[in-house]
Amino acid sequence: MAGSADEAQAEDAQFAAQARTQETLSGLLVAEMRLRRLMGLPAQQDKVLHPVDLGPPPEGGWNALSSYMTALGERVELQQQKRQIESLCHQLGAAKSLTKPRLDAVAGYRLNGFGDQLISDDGEDGITTDGFGSAYGTLLRGDQTSWNVGFEYTVPLWLRAERAQVRQYELRLAKARAVLVNQELEINHEIAATVQDLERWATVFQTNLKREAAARRRLAATSAEFEAGRLTVDLLLRSEISLADAEIATQRSRAEYSKAFVTLRYREGVLLEACGIVLRDPYRDLPRPSLGVVLALPAPGSPASGSAANVPAAVTEQVPSLEELPPLAIPPAPEREGVEPLPQGNWQGRWELLNESELPSPER
Repeated sequence: MAGSADEAQAEDAQFAAQARTQETLSGLLVAEMRLRRLMGLPAQQDKVLHPVDLGPPPEGGWNALSSYMTALGERVELQQQKRQIESLCHQLGAAKSLTKPRLDAVAGYRLNGFGDQLISDDGEDGITTDGFGSAYGTLLRGDQTSWNVGFEYTVPLWLRAERAQVRQYELRLAKARAVLVNQELEINHEIAATVQDLERWATVFQTNLKREAAARRRLAATSAEFEAGRLTVDLLLRSEISLADAEIATQRSRAEYSKAFVTLRYREGVLLEACGIVLRDPYRDLPRPSLGVVLALPAPGSPASGSAANVPAAVTEQVPSLEELPPLAIPPAPEREGVEPLPQGNWQGRWELLNESELPSPER
C-alpha cells in the first residue's frame, strides 16, 4: 500500500507540473502573437519568434543622477517646452518694446517744383523772371531745395492695452516655466523608481542564483540517497520541483531586470537610439539663447534647471527660418517578400524563427 500511495503522489505532482508547463507555454504563444502584431508580421503557426540571447547579466551600481541629466537633454516633451519658453521670451520682449519711450534721428531733403502748368514748352510764366511756367522744368533745374535734420522723442501715454499684453505674456511665461519644473520633477521620480527596480532585480537575481545552486546540490544528494534505497520517490520529486522553481525564479528575475533596463532607456529618452533607430531632428542643433530655466544645470536639491530671474526679457540671437533648414531625407521602406528572420543586432532586437517542434514539450 505504501508503494501505491507513493506512486499516486508522484503521478499527482507530475500532472500538476505538466499543467503549469502547458499554461506557461500558452501564455508564451499569446505574448509572441502580440509581438508579431506590433512588428507587422503575419500570424504564422508553424514558426515562433524566439530571442537569440538573454541579454546582459543583471548588475548594480546604476547612477540615477547621470540618467536624469541624460533625460533632461533627450526627452521630447522637455525640448518642446523649452522651445515654447523661448518663443514666449521673444514675444514678451516685443510686447515690452511697445511700452518704452522712443528716440529717433530724423533727416529729410526736398526737391521742389513750381509752375503755372505741369508740363509746358514755354518756361516763362509772364509774371517773374524765374521761369515758373513748367513745374517739371523747375523740378529738373534743382534750384528749389530744402533739408532738415533733428531728433524726435516720443513718450507713449496710458498704454492700457500694451501693458495688459505685457502682463499676459508674463503670466504665460511663468506658467510655462512652472510646467517645465513639474515635468523635470516627474522625470526625476520616474528615473529614481526605475533605478530602484534595477537594483532590486539585480539583487534578487544574485540571490536566485545561490538558491539554484543550493537546489542542484540538494537534488544530487537526494538522487544518491534514492539510488541507495534510503529515500522515497516523493522526496526525489520534491527536490526536482524545488530545482525547477529555482530556475524559473532566476530566469524571471533576469527578465524583470531586462524590462527595467528597457524602461530606464525609455525614461531617459534614448530607447530608439539604443535599438539603432535614429530620427533626424533639423531643429536639434540650432543655436538658441542661453535661457537660465532652460539650459542651466539643476541646483543641488532642486529638480528644475534654473530660475525665472535668469531669463532675459529680450533675445538678440536670431534663429534660422524654416526656409533655411536643410530638407529631410526620408529613406524608402525596404521591400519584404514573405517572412524573413530579423537582422542580427543588439540584444534588444535579436530574434529568430523557431519551429514549434523546437519548443519545450509539456511532458518534460
